[in-house]
Amino acid sequence: MADVESMFHQVRVPPEDADLLRFLWWPAGDLSQDLVDFRMMLHLFGATSSPSCANFALRKCAEDNKGQFSQEAVDKVLHCFYVDDCLVSVASDEKAVSLYHELVVICAKGGFQLTKWISNRRDVLAAIPEGHRAKDMKMLNMDQDLLPVERVLGVEWCIQSDTFKFKIVVKDRPLTRRGILSTVGSIYDPLGIVSPVVLSAKKILRDLCRRALGCDDVIPQTVAQEWTSWLDTLCHLEKCNIMRVDPEDQLPADDPEVKKAATVNAVQASEEADAVIRMIHHFSSWVHLRKAVAWILRFKTWLSSLCQKRRQQNRALAQSDLDVEQQRCSLEKDMETFKRKMASSCLSVEELEKSELEIIKFSQRKRFPEEFSMLEKGKSVKGHSHIHTLCPLMEDGVLRVGGRLSRSSMPAEAKHPIILAKDLHISTLLLRHVHQKVGHGGRNHMLSKLHERYWISGASTAIRSVLSKCVICRRLNAQPMS
Repeated sequence: MADVESMFHQVRVPPEDADLLRFLWWPAGDLSQDLVDFRMMLHLFGATSSPSCANFALRKCAEDNKGQFSQEAVDKVLHCFYVDDCLVSVASDEKAVSLYHELVVICAKGGFQLTKWISNRRDVLAAIPEGHRAKDMKMLNMDQDLLPVERVLGVEWCIQSDTFKFKIVVKDRPLTRRGILSTVGSIYDPLGIVSPVVLSAKKILRDLCRRALGCDDVIPQTVAQEWTSWLDTLCHLEKCNIMRVDPEDQLPADDPEVKKAATVNAVQASEEADAVIRMIHHFSSWVHLRKAVAWILRFKTWLSSLCQKRRQQNRALAQSDLDVEQQRCSLEKDMETFKRKMASSCLSVEELEKSELEIIKFSQRKRFPEEFSMLEKGKSVKGHSHIHTLCPLMEDGVLRVGGRLSRSSMPAEAKHPIILAKDLHISTLLLRHVHQKVGHGGRNHMLSKLHERYWISGASTAIRSVLSKCVICRRLNAQPMS
């Protein structure tokens, strides 16, 4: 592991962009003089753009000099840096030393100096000059001293045992939702190693939220006892050691636990997988989704017609006087003619409308199975259903809004709009589509256009989410810089 020394300050700011990094300061730090306008010519710490600009420069350096170094060294620069931290794992000491020399030189080509080197192998540390090692590594006796504990991207790494550890410091917090959340949030676990332990505390937070307690309200005594009991066991996490896996190690093929886990995971994946749902979630555009489904339906119809035509041709040829070879040639000729007639380059409006209805039918039946069951039996939707107030009715297999508007002179689709839930993916696609059709209009304009054909429960909340994520709207509504 290594660190790029003052990484941001090694990358210059283009002169045309330097005016965006102006600041006021006293000449030579003399507070008695008037403030002077300066410009940062290097990327500074704290700017949002600095990490991406510095990483681009580092990656560009590796790509420009890849002909002079091994492909492995170039790949490590491209894929093993997290901003200014370099984390690399290799199989042998010899490879580590060789990689160290290459990484130092290739980074130096771009003006980046790798320092604060750390390794769990003493032979590798011995090959690194003492001045380039991390602070706790400089004065070590490689034959006698134990290797220290270092932080790797926020995680405690015991270099001597090559294990990950947890350092738990529980501060005195009030017995409130805010205090519990602060304690839970202080456990830094990016790899999710201690998730089973933290889950108990998160369940306590969930229960407190369900009780509608305020952030600073004192929690009930029973919950306080449960929380205190969990805190008492938290100190045991410091005894937890997670071995780091060697990238070259491979588990044996006959390991019974691995095979069992793999089998269980495969079963779960196959049980939960739904190709249609995955296809719907693949699209981020309502127009593209409609077209894709329309083509699939056309292909389905085409295959059905093709099979039917082939059976008819086989029956006709079986009654003819032609031999087997002549029958085969005649069948292929007739089928090619039929395929050319079936082929078409454009989708019709009817096909697009049919595909839209099929998407809606599928999504509705997945989301409202109980409501469909009741309506198919000729009964009303039960009162606990969240669409009960819409008096839903079923028309051609589609759930629509009922009510007294059926007597009005409005268009049929406006009188009985299609019911959708806001948590459906197609609802989000529809709202984006409507937003574009109304020229990136506001919430009321979108609602008016939407209700001409659809009724999405909780549409106002969903529309606010769509508007907040619209890049064009955010750019148009942005406040000017002062």
